[in-house]
Amino acid sequence: MLLATGAVTLAGVLAACQNSTTTAASVDTITAGVGTFGAQNADPFIAFQYGSDSYAILAAVTEPLAIRDLTGSLVPNLATSWTTSPDNLTWTFTLRSGVKMQDGSLFTAQDVKTAMDRSKMPDFSGSFGDPFFSAIANVTVIDDSHVSITTHQPYVTMLDDMPPPIPTAYYNKVGEQGYRSQPLGAGAFRFVSQVVNDSMTFQRFDDFWDKSRLPNFKTMILKLLPEEATRVSGLQTGALDIAHGLSALSVQQLSGAKGIRIIRVDNASLANIYMEDLGRFAAPGLPMQDLRVRQAMIYALDRQTIAKSLYKGFATVPANTCQPIMLGNDNSLTPYPYDPAKAKQLLAAAGQSNMSLTFNTKIGDSGIPDVADLGTAIVSYWEAVGIKVDYKPNEASVYNGLRHTHKMHGCRIVGLNLYAFHEPNFLGDGELLSTSDNAEDNDPILDALIKQIDQTVDITARTKLGTQFSQYIYNNLPTIAVVATPSLIAVGPHVGSWKLQASNAGCGPWWYLHAV
Repeated sequence: MLLATGAVTLAGVLAACQNSTTTAASVDTITAGVGTFGAQNADPFIAFQYGSDSYAILAAVTEPLAIRDLTGSLVPNLATSWTTSPDNLTWTFTLRSGVKMQDGSLFTAQDVKTAMDRSKMPDFSGSFGDPFFSAIANVTVIDDSHVSITTHQPYVTMLDDMPPPIPTAYYNKVGEQGYRSQPLGAGAFRFVSQVVNDSMTFQRFDDFWDKSRLPNFKTMILKLLPEEATRVSGLQTGALDIAHGLSALSVQQLSGAKGIRIIRVDNASLANIYMEDLGRFAAPGLPMQDLRVRQAMIYALDRQTIAKSLYKGFATVPANTCQPIMLGNDNSLTPYPYDPAKAKQLLAAAGQSNMSLTFNTKIGDSGIPDVADLGTAIVSYWEAVGIKVDYKPNEASVYNGLRHTHKMHGCRIVGLNLYAFHEPNFLGDGELLSTSDNAEDNDPILDALIKQIDQTVDITARTKLGTQFSQYIYNNLPTIAVVATPSLIAVGPHVGSWKLQASNAGCGPWWYLHAV
């Protein structure tokens, strides 16, 4: 078994494998086993809303104007450059010429506007759409190579939040419903088909503009296998070439297996507890709305033991939901200790010594290895200090449905892809802002801080605000960070080199994945 630590070092570890798009592979198809698809939809807007669960789908089919490279830096992509007006309200983009969309048309500024206009449809809702489109005042096509976007107020993370361009001619031809069933973009892979609750198939788009990211095999299949043991056995039998989202136990099981390597990307996922009962959709007077109860919930958890025992030492205990990769994070903060006696005292002081709560998880979460066992451990610790827990492991579709219709109560645990947390407002706008669709918190002080970050363009000032944000989250606990884990991926003999993004827990991108 070859264990590579970190996405950047992976390229050197596998240097013996050729990383050339000009070298044809001996296999045409690579099959990856994943634990969840999220919404199992290749539509770029819907895929974006489901985050890391759908990351491989989004990154394959579409290309944004600016892109996060393998280190997480934001770099030009379909836009070669951009400028902002003196008041920071108007962005003007110069677009890359000669780019082909997957319908064969040439990429133009209208494709940017078409994507933004369709995403305003009322049946789209989620953490992505609400803060973005409330900030957009106007989108103007200047000419084929230039587009301007005007916002109501400065919007520093607009480049990350924009929906990727879609081919206008194709969209106008097939209509909204036709596009949702057969979406096209400008990515390296074209969506082919799907079997609901089974698989999704993609084919290499040979006219993809960036040849350095064009794989050397033709077909990529994502196979939905919620049971980790099934993914492991599929790799062992050769039915799979990639097994994503593995636990430390599976890594030990695969140790020494002929032809199998383990790829490790550190600080990729965070098992994070959100308090549904804090948001604007919750009834007033619920126990978790008392800070002492939230403090008791974290003091009751022996997170060090969870990291060492359940995750075999692969996991670490974070101080905060905010992570070191986040701009301005206060890295001097230390994790809350395990103190069950203090937890009981806090519950008693809050008048909640016999409180009850509902705790929701997914049966399988690509961002949390062993999520079922982790959920069971958390429940046992909470019950040990007198909290009665109604534990509800859900299928991903049920879990997502409850969350998006605001019918989920109590708290939930979810795997956060830490790759998405470069800016503090990625967490704030999407989850904690009281006016967001998720609305995991309803705190006017936090709202004001998030909105100030949203409108602060100066990087030094925004860094200071990021520090305040991380300290506020630490002290007020609108979320509880349980453990941070690496992404562990096993690959078989058909997989050669694969350069991955730092801190990205998603199964992908496939840009630099090459078959032998």
